[in-house]
Amino acid sequence: RKGFLKRHEETMVCEIRELTEQGLQIVTGMSLSVGETPALEVQLVDDTVIHCVLLVTHAQDRRIGARIVQISPEHHRTLIRFLELMRTEDRTGPGSHQE
Repeated sequence: RKGFLKRHEETMVCEIRELTEQGLQIVTGMSLSVGETPALEVQLVDDTVIHCVLLVTHAQDRRIGARIVQISPEHHRTLIRFLELMRTEDRTGPGSHQE
């Protein structure tokens, strides 16, 4: 899944490798350090987009681990529903969602 990382006036595409309710692992060309707080915009399915703020917890090469530190209640519910859908599809096989 692709997303957009934003830091100050800089925006860069990133690839989300792992996603949970609390955090994620991404690969990006943006140079980030532990403790930075970039914003993330990611399209989950169809036209469903969530926005959140991350706290970088580890950074090695292009791989970044981060915790979600700010997200609206609505976007958090959307994220939870998306993750539940992914877990259901993992158990039952591919569904009709788009990657």
